Amino acid sequence: MEINECAKRTLQAKDKELNDAYQKLVKSLAPDDKQDTTDYEGVKKQLLAGQRAWITYRDNDCKAKLTL
Repeated sequence: MEINECAKRTLQAKDKELNDAYQKLVKSLAPDDKQDTTDYEGVKKQLLAGQRAWITYRDNDCKAKLTL
């Protein structure tokens, strides 16, 4: 039981670290100058979709391992 609690705390810490890095990345996605024609809003949407898919995968993978 202690191992599970330790793993849970470790996961929470890593999840916070990942979220902080994600937030920093999203904030950095902005044009440097007026000539920058990158679709930053589109990039942010793709990044968000990828993050949500990864979180779904992570949670489902964890649940599957708990049932073994």
